[in-house]
Amino acid sequence: MEEHLTLFQFKPAQRAWLCLLLLLTSILLPMQAQIWTPIAGLPVTDQLKTVKFIDISTGWAAGESGTILKTTDGGMTWAPQTSGITSTIRSIFFLDANNGWACGDEGTIIATTNGGTTWSPQTSPYSSQYNSIRFANASTGWIVGNGSVLLKTINGGLNWTQQANQGVSMWGLDILSATTGWVSGGFNNTQNSPTLLKTINGTAWTYQTNSGVTSFVTFNDVRFADTNNGWLVGGNGIIRHTADAGATTWAGQTSGTQYELLGVDFLSNTKGYACGRQGIIIATGNGGTAWAAQSTGMTAGTIWELDMVNDTTGFAVGDSGILKYQVYIPTQPIDLLQPNDGGDIYQVGTKRYIIWQAQAGITNVKLQYSTTGNTGPWTTITPSTPAARCPKSRSTMLNGLLSPLLYSRWLPKMEESSFGILKTTLSLD
Repeated sequence: MEEHLTLFQFKPAQRAWLCLLLLLTSILLPMQAQIWTPIAGLPVTDQLKTVKFIDISTGWAAGESGTILKTTDGGMTWAPQTSGITSTIRSIFFLDANNGWACGDEGTIIATTNGGTTWSPQTSPYSSQYNSIRFANASTGWIVGNGSVLLKTINGGLNWTQQANQGVSMWGLDILSATTGWVSGGFNNTQNSPTLLKTINGTAWTYQTNSGVTSFVTFNDVRFADTNNGWLVGGNGIIRHTADAGATTWAGQTSGTQYELLGVDFLSNTKGYACGRQGIIIATGNGGTAWAAQSTGMTAGTIWELDMVNDTTGFAVGDSGILKYQVYIPTQPIDLLQPNDGGDIYQVGTKRYIIWQAQAGITNVKLQYSTTGNTGPWTTITPSTPAARCPKSRSTMLNGLLSPLLYSRWLPKMEESSFGILKTTLSLD
C-alpha cells in the first residue's frame, strides 16, 4: 500500500459529509484503464521476439531456440509447435488461419500451410540473420535482414531472390500491397541517415533521404495505417510520422521516452502503440500528437514486438514472455475498504486511516467535506490545510465521487480524530 502523507481532521460539527473526488488522467480512453498483464503458465521459458494474430482468438508467438507457440482462445492457453529448427525466430507472419511464414538467425526461413501443425524449411540464399518477413498475398512476400538483405518471393517462398537496395542492417518491413512497401534499418554513412526505403512497383527500392534524422540511430520498425499515414520508431525514443506517403519530410513526434523503440503498430491513423527497451509501451489516440506510457509492470528487459488485434485487445512479446492488453472497464471505479458498512477502522497506533482501492489510471485524489449535507457546499482538503477533524457525535457519510457516478459509505459514529489517507492497487483477479 502507498501511504499519502497528508493527514486531515474535521472540526466539530453536528454532521459532516466527506467526498473523495477522483480524476482520471488517461489521454486515450477516459473512465477506462489500459492494462498490459503477463500471461502465466507458458509452456516454455525462451525469450520471445515476434507475435502475430489473425483475429481475436488465434495467434502465434515465436523466439529463441526455434520456439513457436499458438493460441486459439485469445491467449488464455498456448501450445508449442514443432518448428524443426533451433535458431532464433525473429519474425512470424500469417495471412490467414493456415498460411504462415517465419524467419530468423542463420538464414532460417520456414513455412506452414496448416496453421503450424507442420512447418517446412524453405531454401534460403544466405546464412545471414533475417529480421522481418511480410507477405502481400499467398505468392508475394519479402524478407529483410542484416547487411543489405532484401529478399523477394513470387511463389510463396519456394524461391527467394535478392533485390538491389542501399539499405543497411534492415529491421522494419511493412508491405501495403504486392507493389507498395517500406523498409527501415540502420544508419547509412553515404546517405547520412538511417535506412528508409520505398517501392511502388515491388521491384525497385528507392532510398528516402527526407526522414529528417541525421543522427546515428536505427529505424527499427515502420508501419503504415493507410497509404499515406506512416510511422517510424527507433533509437533514443525517436518517432517520425508522414501524412503524405513520405512525399515530404517526415515530422518528429515526442515519444516521452529516451529508450530505444523496437516495434510499432497502428489500428487506424489515430490509434497506435510502440514498444521497446526497459519494458516500455507507449500509446497514442491522436495520431502521435501526444504519446503516453502504459503500465506493463516491467522496468527491465525488452519488449520486441506488439500486435494490436482491435481497440481493446493486443499482445506483446519480449524477454519475459507474452503480455496481453485489455481495456478494463470497472463496474465501480473506487472501492472504499475502510471505514466500511460494518464499521471497521484501520488503525496503526493512534493513527486511523481512510483506505480505498482505485482502478489503474485514477490519480490526483481530492478530498472534500460538507457540514450541511450531501448536496454541499463542499470544502476541498488540501495539503496546506493543517487541520480538519471528524465530528464527535453523529454518523458521517463518506462519498467516493467519480462524476457522474456517486458511491457512498456510512462512517460509523466516530470520536474526534485525525485521519490519514491510504490507497491500494486494484487487483484484476
